Amino acid sequence: VVKGKKSDLACDKRRENCSLYGRNFEVFIFGNRKSIRKPKKMSTSSRNVQHFVHVILVILHCFNTGFCTEVDSITSTLSLRDPGILSSPGGVLKLGFFSPPNSSNRYVGIWYNFSETIVIWVANRDKPLRDSSGAVKISGDGNIVIMNGEEEILWSSNVSTSQVNSIALLQDSGNFVLVDHLNNGSTIWQSFEHPSDSIVPKMRLSENTRTGERVEVKSWRSPWDPNFGNFSLGMNSGFIPQVYIWKGSHPYWRSGQWNGQIFIGVQGMYSVSSDGFNVVNDREGTVYLTGPGDFDFLTKFILDWKGNLVQSYWDVNETNWKIIWSAPNNDCEVYGTCGPFGSCNHLKSPICSCLKGFEPKHREEWEKGNWTSGCVRRKGLQCEVRNNSGDSSKEDGFLKIGSIKLPDFAERSSTREDQCRSQCLGNCSCIAYAYDSGIGCILWSNNLIDIQQFQSSGKDLYIRVAHSELDHHKDIKKIVIPVILGFLTLCLSVPLL
Repeated sequence: VVKGKKSDLACDKRRENCSLYGRNFEVFIFGNRKSIRKPKKMSTSSRNVQHFVHVILVILHCFNTGFCTEVDSITSTLSLRDPGILSSPGGVLKLGFFSPPNSSNRYVGIWYNFSETIVIWVANRDKPLRDSSGAVKISGDGNIVIMNGEEEILWSSNVSTSQVNSIALLQDSGNFVLVDHLNNGSTIWQSFEHPSDSIVPKMRLSENTRTGERVEVKSWRSPWDPNFGNFSLGMNSGFIPQVYIWKGSHPYWRSGQWNGQIFIGVQGMYSVSSDGFNVVNDREGTVYLTGPGDFDFLTKFILDWKGNLVQSYWDVNETNWKIIWSAPNNDCEVYGTCGPFGSCNHLKSPICSCLKGFEPKHREEWEKGNWTSGCVRRKGLQCEVRNNSGDSSKEDGFLKIGSIKLPDFAERSSTREDQCRSQCLGNCSCIAYAYDSGIGCILWSNNLIDIQQFQSSGKDLYIRVAHSELDHHKDIKKIVIPVILGFLTLCLSVPLL
C-alpha cells in the first residue's frame, strides 16, 4: 500500500501501475472514492491470510535487497535507501532523505515527526546527493556511510573501529549513534558530538582546555544550502566560561561571563533551574555547556545563516514553532561595535560613546559612525609616572559605570570583595575591576571591549583613570555641605544664647 497526496499519486486507468514523486510502483489502492472501484468483500480469515502474506513478502524483500522504507536500525545487512526512514523508538524523531527549499539536492537529516520542514541535523552538509539513488549503510569497517548510486562514499562517521557488529540507531533525544551491538551497546560515534546548526535538549557543547578542541554548532550557508556557513557557536572556557558566536575566526556575539547560575551578559536570564542551562567542569580538561532544559514543552536553539541564535518552542495548540528569544537583538549586542573603551547604548543616538576619561581614537571616523577603532585615554595614568618618579601625591582612582555588560578578557581573582579595589590599584597593569557574588573579584588588564549599557540588571564596573579625571566635585561636596550645615546650626542657636 502506498500512501500519498492525490496530487502526488498518478495511476493508469486500471489503477495497477502508479507513480509517486516520479517513481513507479505496482500497487493496490483501497478507498471509497467513486473513481476507485471497491474490492470484493472477503472473509475475515482471507483478509488475515492476505495480511500475513503481505508482511512476509515485505520482510523477505528487506532481507533480500537490504533496503526497507522504514526501519528502527541500520546494520551491516539492513540499509536505508531514499526515501526510506529511520525512526526513533518512540517515533518522536526521524532520520531520512530531504531536499531544502528551491533545491533538488538530497541530504540525510533528522527532523521531528510533527515538524518535517525543520531539520535539526544534517550528515552530508558539504557533499549532497544529486539524485534519489542515495543510501545509508554500515560499511565493512563498521562506520556509517552515505553512498550514491555509483557506490561512491560521500560521507562517513569516520571513526577508527574494527567493530563488524556495529549498528546505527536514532534515539528519542535526536542523537544518531553508532554502537557496538555485542559490547553492551557502547557508543562508538554520536551526532551530538558533531552538531549542525541546532541545539536540542540533552545536547552538550564543550571545549577541551588541554587540546583546544570544541564541539560547536555551525550555521547553514543559506536557507536552501546546509553547507557550512560563516557562523559558529561554542564554549570558550578561558579564565571565566562564556559562549561565543564567531563570524569566521572573529567574535560576533558573546554571552558574558558564567557566574554559576546565569551568563551575566544575557539580559533576562534568571537561573539554572528556570533556564535549564549549566556549565560543568569534569576536572579532566573538558568544560561542558548543558541545556536547554528538558521541560514539559519542547524547546530548541538554531544558529541561523545570518548569525542569529534563535530560541523557539513548539506550540502544540497552534502546531508551529514560536520564537521566544534571539541574539544579537540590536547593534549593541554585536561584538565590539564601539571598539576598545567605548560603551554602547541602543536607546541613544549615536549609540556609541567613549568612557569617561577617554576620547575617540580617530575623531573624523567616529563622527561618521565608524566606531570600531574605539577610544583612547585623554591623560596617562599616574601609576606609570609614579613608578618613574616616585611621586604618589596624586594617585589614580576609579570611576564607576553602573548596569553594564562587563567587558571581555576578564580574569578571576580569589580576593575578597573588600580587597578587590586595593588589589587592582596596587597593580599598574590592572585597568578595571568588578565584583560578582558567583564569580568573585574580576580584573582586567587588556583593552575594555564589548561594553553595553543595560536598562536593567547588569553589573557595576570600576575603571582606572588619572587623578585629574576623577569627579572632585563630590569630594568638595563632602567638605562644603557639613561646613554649611554647621554654620546654619550655629546661626540659629545664637539668638537662644
